[in-house]
Amino acid sequence: MIDDAKRHDLVFKAKLADNSDRHEEMLQLMTSLAREGVDFTEEERTLYSVACKNTIKARRSSWRILSSILQKEVSKDEDSPRNANITREYLSKVEQEVKGRCNETIEILEKYLIPNTTNAESKVYFHKMIGDHYRYLAEFEKDKDSSNSLVVGAAKKAYGNAIGLLSSGVRPTSPVALGLALNYSVFCYEILKSPKTACEVALKAFNDALGDLKSLSGEDYTETASILSMLKDNLTIWTIDYLPRDG
Repeated sequence: MIDDAKRHDLVFKAKLADNSDRHEEMLQLMTSLAREGVDFTEEERTLYSVACKNTIKARRSSWRILSSILQKEVSKDEDSPRNANITREYLSKVEQEVKGRCNETIEILEKYLIPNTTNAESKVYFHKMIGDHYRYLAEFEKDKDSSNSLVVGAAKKAYGNAIGLLSSGVRPTSPVALGLALNYSVFCYEILKSPKTACEVALKAFNDALGDLKSLSGEDYTETASILSMLKDNLTIWTIDYLPRDG
């Protein structure tokens, strides 16, 4: 078991890494702490999440940019595919980096963080994170409409586990509950191609939280209101695909 001094040092160094935008090091530090088998505090959970998001975000952005470039290179000249082949090779390199990072995070969550947490919100949050990282992997699927994909199935299971744990004392206004609804609805819309389900998930979370919003204040209100705003924006866009059109 890690002693308090070493735990403090890892967390403080992670904060320094965060403040200086050194998120790769931040992730290494928080992963080291997770491997010690500790029950993450809310602060430690947030630090780990921020590190994961920032390190994977850059790679996912690179993958999207390279995918767009590849499409342009392929359409330019089919008789001279040299640039397209170079781009395809580089795209594959970035894709493997994303897959490696996602699989490593999923392993840490399943092997260390979930078994060691005693906090109800953290259990929900960590299962949501597993769903998120399987969702990132699903973006690479060649047939995104297929519900038989292993990573799509794994994402659905993880999100389902998180939703099943919501009843264990997690309020509908909790940023953890709303963040789960936000990300799961995005998964339904973008990966499962089901705007109807996405709207139902988002609308239920929005309405459930709205009734209890007045009980919040300060930072709790600000964070909850921010996620509600994102849910509302998504609903505005998705409803166009969901509702039948007059003909």
